[in-house]
Amino acid sequence: MEIKVGDEIKYRGDHGIIYDGKVGRIDKMTRKGGVSFILENGIKLSILDIIKKVDDMDKRDMVNHPKHYTFGTIEVITVIEDWQLGFHEGNCIKYIARAKHKGHELEDFKKAQWYLNRKIEQLSKEK
Repeated sequence: MEIKVGDEIKYRGDHGIIYDGKVGRIDKMTRKGGVSFILENGIKLSILDIIKKVDDMDKRDMVNHPKHYTFGTIEVITVIEDWQLGFHEGNCIKYIARAKHKGHELEDFKKAQWYLNRKIEQLSKEK
């Protein structure tokens, strides 16, 4: 598999979780004479960590059924609609559900917290 700067990839992270990333830099020399890939978010990978290069077919599916929302047996949008959640609650569920699958866990939890805090403020003003 040939990987270049700018390529979108899938890679295996902690606990076997699959993440998306974009190659920002390639270092040709490692201690073992191999190549390391530095993603745009600063994560350093070896070729063994990379599962696949994202192709055009994968990118098209990102509109209708993104992989970070379709893991498991239930799609996140289905839960939000079935439970008839409002905007703030739906975003909380969305960010919590995708946190371990998109590669920005802390950021996604902070986004969920932001929407939850905003909803709490809104409800507090109504009393």
